[in-house]
Amino acid sequence: MEHLDERVIGMISRGEKEMEKQKDWDERLAEITAEIPLLKLTQKGLEMEMTEYLLFDKKFTIYIPSDFVKMESKHIKQKYPHESRPHLIYRNKKDTINIGFTIINESVDEEDLPGLRDVMKNAFLSVNPASTILDQGDFKQGDNSIVYYTFPSFAIGGQMYNLLFVTIMGGRVLVCNLNCLKKDMETYKLLFYGIMKTVKSDKE
Repeated sequence: MEHLDERVIGMISRGEKEMEKQKDWDERLAEITAEIPLLKLTQKGLEMEMTEYLLFDKKFTIYIPSDFVKMESKHIKQKYPHESRPHLIYRNKKDTINIGFTIINESVDEEDLPGLRDVMKNAFLSVNPASTILDQGDFKQGDNSIVYYTFPSFAIGGQMYNLLFVTIMGGRVLVCNLNCLKKDMETYKLLFYGIMKTVKSDKE
């Protein structure tokens, strides 16, 4: 009985720590989500200016760090030799952080987005069985539905951390992948979620 009590106490303690950790994450995410549209971040570990971009005939609005540059199409082809390469990429000067956009010319109802996310997720895992899904979810952003998942991947520069989200833009599917070196994940993970939480999309 004594050992059982110790195990129960240990489980409760771990549960309380996880709740506190989640509370801290939720509070920090709410703070950065509020700061991003103000175009200046002062979060712990992140001090940067943001720029508001209206992309794809102004049907999609996203905030991107001001020092990021648009990658030339020839460099996109070199970095992603396969045909399913992103159509547009913004990157930092060291090319260790990327924000890529891919348009899928298919009409999908919002209620089908979780299923599409799962198809993409399972396709990735079938090709990369050593990888894993770190987090996934869906939420409403104004009138827009957004689904997402996060995962590690391997690249020439080292292992990467990815946040991939999917939404509907102009009647088509828009996929956005934000990634950084996995060793920098703790610094940029919050920023990635904040960027995702502040996007706006014209569905029609």
